[in-house]
Amino acid sequence: MWGLERDFNKCRASKSHQADIFKFDFDTWKIGNKGALLFLHGSPVCVDASFAKAKKKRDHVQCLRHMEKCLSVIEKLKPTLFCVEAPRPNVITQLEPMSLLPYSDTSFCMWGTPFKKGTRFYNSFGLKLERCNHKKHDVRLGGNYNGRAGFFNKSRRKGQIPRPLAEAIFAQASAALELLEGPKTEERDRLSFLVKRANEALQKTVARMKAEIARHLRQRIERGLDPEQPTTEDGEPAEVTNKKKALVKPDATDSLQAPARKKTRGTLRAHRDHRSRGPGGQGY
Repeated sequence: MWGLERDFNKCRASKSHQADIFKFDFDTWKIGNKGALLFLHGSPVCVDASFAKAKKKRDHVQCLRHMEKCLSVIEKLKPTLFCVEAPRPNVITQLEPMSLLPYSDTSFCMWGTPFKKGTRFYNSFGLKLERCNHKKHDVRLGGNYNGRAGFFNKSRRKGQIPRPLAEAIFAQASAALELLEGPKTEERDRLSFLVKRANEALQKTVARMKAEIARHLRQRIERGLDPEQPTTEDGEPAEVTNKKKALVKPDATDSLQAPARKKTRGTLRAHRDHRSRGPGGQGY
């Protein structure tokens, strides 16, 4: 078992290899690992694909690049089976090219989380997962998180695949691999046909995603923009959020007066300590 993760903390927790998928040399890795790759799962970055991010701030090309790169790696390494995660709904799941790939939908609430979080798994082996059947959830992602934002407003808690769900995917993938390696049966033939159709759909999807990225890059050039300048799905320049506070230039009258100083908590604590002491600085 081998994993690739960009974030150091996630890499350390999952005991994966730390690298950037856009810079990692998969050709060299493929030569050094001549054994057949049985199963490959991908969870590409979905920040610019999320509807939680305002449309005018989403970099559509970057959104496409993450998914296209993930699918291209699968096409290059040619695993026996593959699975790719995408939160649902988002920009990716609504793209026409992605409709070619077979998928299974589920929600994290069906696997132990108090929030829903719909998720789609594109796969090549007929993955079967349960959809949400709850009328209400204890925690709603977004807003004040039902008063529990301090705990659940963390990417590692919102985005991490629940362990029971990961185990279910792995178990079904393992069963499919065992079936493919077994004797010829009608069930095995159906699965082989499903895998073949999924791989053909994968190739077409990668080609269409690359064409879509190239089209958006041409639009940037035609509009006189830098090819790497973030643009929205409509081709307009994306708004960049500047988290730094703007510096306010003081007026002439303000510059003559020193700003009033506030007593800090440490200063107040020092005053309380001083009042609690007796003559000679000794405590009562």
